[in-house]
Amino acid sequence: MAQNIDNKKTTLSDDASIYQKKEERESSESVKNNWSNLHGKEKAKYFKDYLLIPILVGIVVVIAVFFFVRSMFKEQAKIGYSVAVISTKYLDNDSLQKRVDEMEELFAFEDKEKIDLEIGLGKTANAGMSELMTELMAGTLDMIIGTEKDLDDISAYFAAFDDDSTVLALVPEESRVSMIREITDSDGNPGTESVICGIKLKDTVFSDCIPEGSRYKNSLIAVFVRTSHNTGEKSRLTDCVRFVMGQK
Repeated sequence: MAQNIDNKKTTLSDDASIYQKKEERESSESVKNNWSNLHGKEKAKYFKDYLLIPILVGIVVVIAVFFFVRSMFKEQAKIGYSVAVISTKYLDNDSLQKRVDEMEELFAFEDKEKIDLEIGLGKTANAGMSELMTELMAGTLDMIIGTEKDLDDISAYFAAFDDDSTVLALVPEESRVSMIREITDSDGNPGTESVICGIKLKDTVFSDCIPEGSRYKNSLIAVFVRTSHNTGEKSRLTDCVRFVMGQK
């Protein structure tokens, strides 16, 4: 229990603002009220000490809200399937769009649903949150094309072909891509497991979308995210893998 200036007991806590040293309060108020009187390095130091962190936090919040709202609008739109390519460098856009249009015809969507194609959905984090991760968490990406390096650290989101013998049978052994992902066993102990969740793009109908001489040719893969479009009774995963492997 604290004592006031007359050394009498009080119920206020020891760190109550009225007990702060007068010099400290005056110093803080003086700095905040005299920005216009600061010059050069003084303003830079003030900005770093008092404004930088709040501004960065504000940027994070704005970006997160933007991507979340964007994902919600996308989820509510007439989209029957969503295909994303990590980088604009990987594929020829015209050839890719042609293949996506063919996939759309194969699915014969009802209610005017379309396949949404996003090119250049990078992993670069803007203030800690990338657009890719935002859409993965929102469940608005169904199929992703990228390099193994792009995708190996987010494999927990992908559908495992090992869990579906019909899907696995559509992909030849030499075209399968396995990834290591973290798991927790029944006793709560962390571990890892290897699962087949990717297809080498050069062995698919998208092979002609890879520019001639591309250095990414052997590392590009296609993966399928565990979304409502790829799981359950209305899953389109089998049809999509069949199309990707040229088995229409």
